[in-house]
Amino acid sequence: MQDLVENLRSVDGVKNVKRQGEDVLMINLFCREVPGSEEVVDVQGDLRSISQKLVNVLDSEVSGSWSWMVKPEKKYQETGLETESVSDRKVKGHKPGYYMVSLT
Repeated sequence: MQDLVENLRSVDGVKNVKRQGEDVLMINLFCREVPGSEEVVDVQGDLRSISQKLVNVLDSEVSGSWSWMVKPEKKYQETGLETESVSDRKVKGHKPGYYMVSLT
């Protein structure tokens, strides 16, 4: 388990990895709060690249199976009712700024 934690910490964009029980890991990302929003954070780096690197490490290090419990999701700015088109959504940030992984 210690080797897995060390390998996850070595992924670019990962701030730290904490054990949240026997078979649960919390992988915190480098991020900062978005001004004017309490829930949304701005992840530092390419989230798709970070996710793929984490998947590669987990697939190679975990002997059993694993699954995401929590993943960061994009959150968008709210559009007013006067806007006719929905295609102008702007990304506000991500929520939450961490992953939770269950190892079984």
